[in-house]
Amino acid sequence: MKGIEIKNFRSNKSEFADALSRPLISRILWCTLALNVAYSALQFALWEYGSPTGRMLDFHALYSAGQFALNGDFADAYNLSKFMQSLRTLFGAVSVYLWSYPPQFGLIVAVLALLPTWLAYAVWSGGGLAALRLGVAQLQPDDRNVAVWLIFIPALLCLRGGQTSIWFAVLGIVALSNWKNKPWKAGMALGLMAFKPHLVGGLLLLAILRGEKSIVASFGLTLAAVSAAATVIFGADVWSAFLEGTNLAGKFLGEGYYPLYRMFSVYATFRSIGVSPDVALYIQIAMALVALFTILWTSRHGRSLPEMQATAILAGLMMTPYAFDYDLSIAVLALLLVAPALARLDWRRYVFLTSLWWFPPAYSCAILFGMQFGGAEQDQSHWLSLGAPFVLAASFFSIWFARLETGKSEQR
Repeated sequence: MKGIEIKNFRSNKSEFADALSRPLISRILWCTLALNVAYSALQFALWEYGSPTGRMLDFHALYSAGQFALNGDFADAYNLSKFMQSLRTLFGAVSVYLWSYPPQFGLIVAVLALLPTWLAYAVWSGGGLAALRLGVAQLQPDDRNVAVWLIFIPALLCLRGGQTSIWFAVLGIVALSNWKNKPWKAGMALGLMAFKPHLVGGLLLLAILRGEKSIVASFGLTLAAVSAAATVIFGADVWSAFLEGTNLAGKFLGEGYYPLYRMFSVYATFRSIGVSPDVALYIQIAMALVALFTILWTSRHGRSLPEMQATAILAGLMMTPYAFDYDLSIAVLALLLVAPALARLDWRRYVFLTSLWWFPPAYSCAILFGMQFGGAEQDQSHWLSLGAPFVLAASFFSIWFARLETGKSEQR
């Protein structure tokens, strides 16, 4: 499949979108992301922490978990004290990190742990960036930079930390590209995306509501197969350890140990202003119900499949309390689907959308830089979580503007 297109559009891009589509701008965007990976890999080679400031990155946790997998004791990765001891042994770590990814993900991090840290990072983030570049061109060959620009800062953060959201986006592109013609392949991609189970729900729910039986069946079979493989390789006790790890992660979230200012869930927003964990959780549940209703409504009233899929992806991001700034990279899936419409926005609306999508990660970066170099407040609970209203507004206006432009085209 060459790419997903919104029908009935004439070639009438705005000047702003046309500028973004020029080869020079495209090269600058992708080369900047690639240089970010190369620079980070060099830092991993020079400093054990991956930076001269000694601040830990998420990739350290991936690499440490891979060591547990290689040693045949992956269940111990979910034990906080043992995981911290591993981080101290490998990297001299002092930050508190816990492992809460599903056991299936151990099959991947075990491969990374075979390599030196810097090379493992380069393969992980560099490979993810290359796969994303190829996938973006396949899904939306003409207007891809319109979408990539909007998630540029989240992508920088994601690649810098060696986070998993880039690969989640790559698998999402595989799912979307094969949704109509090869539904079994789309379902397989969704099944593999379950290493972030809290973020795959939107597309899966859409498939169920639309009666996409092949996709749902393939999803279930793939998830069962990789889960069985993890059970055979790591042992059945890994699942009880995983449940203990997720329970501990929930306690950490409730007690405010996570950097709430880097999160864009409504839970994080209300917790950061002093609302109790229980009340914030009820508000998050209400938000999840709104997201579910949104997916249900769009599955019945959406103008096109790309619009339905884009809405489901963006709504899915707001279902979970555990959503960080780098997870906004996943929004590229939705933005690619409606890129032909967004390419026809005048520059004012496009700048407006850019400001909405960029604010949450830019806010996080400002605080991180302030804490590292500017003597800013080190207590993470001091900082407010402001991402939720911006991501909600960005999601709403992205879909709304796309619908307006689609309507204009259909009237011509």
